[in-house]
Amino acid sequence: MSRRRQRGPVILLVVVVLLVAGVIVADRVARTKTNEQVAAQLQTQLGLAERPTVDIIGFPFLTQVAANRFNRVNVEAAGVRTGGDRPLTVRALHLQLGEVTTADNYRRITAGSLQGSAEVGWASVQEAAGVPVTPLPDGRVELTVSLSVLGQRAPVTLRGRPVLDVNEQSLRVREVQAELAGYQLPAAVVQRMVDQAVPSVPLNLPMGIRAESLQLTGEGPMLGLAGRNVVLTGG
Repeated sequence: MSRRRQRGPVILLVVVVLLVAGVIVADRVARTKTNEQVAAQLQTQLGLAERPTVDIIGFPFLTQVAANRFNRVNVEAAGVRTGGDRPLTVRALHLQLGEVTTADNYRRITAGSLQGSAEVGWASVQEAAGVPVTPLPDGRVELTVSLSVLGQRAPVTLRGRPVLDVNEQSLRVREVQAELAGYQLPAAVVQRMVDQAVPSVPLNLPMGIRAESLQLTGEGPMLGLAGRNVVLTGG
């Protein structure tokens, strides 16, 4: 009789462990499936050749699925093309999404908050700017453009600092210095010529994402991203 009493708690413990293990396994399976569904929708929305990586954070996961609401979702994508006539190629997009809601079997995904970064290569900036762009060690860039000087077209070497125009969501060159035949040109004259010869590069980031900061690296500009109530798919 005493052995049966001893077996009772052991059996109950085994059952509880098996149930918990089953819940964990089911949770992981559901998480993997949902990650893939969200990634497929984002790939279509962004027109990507490769599927992005999606990682939905939080446990238990099944309760989030039932509520169609996820506290945090991390997204990484490569080869994102921006819009407009002079698109940029974002070689690495990193997003941290918060307060994510879904509808219509993940065909509509909205992030209450968004933070992240977008890495753009110098080659893409050069293509969008339409002039040769060479990064310099001091954080400036060198551009070679053809400008009208005293009624004559002449190649001019410009050195300036790329800046982010947050309001216009574009990249511009400021604090420009210019040399013509070895002579330094006046700053005011140079800036007017630059505005005509080197137009700003519009960002046209997808899904209503906005750039809030700019950091220059040896590989290219890195944009700090932010957004509120961003419709990722189905908008």
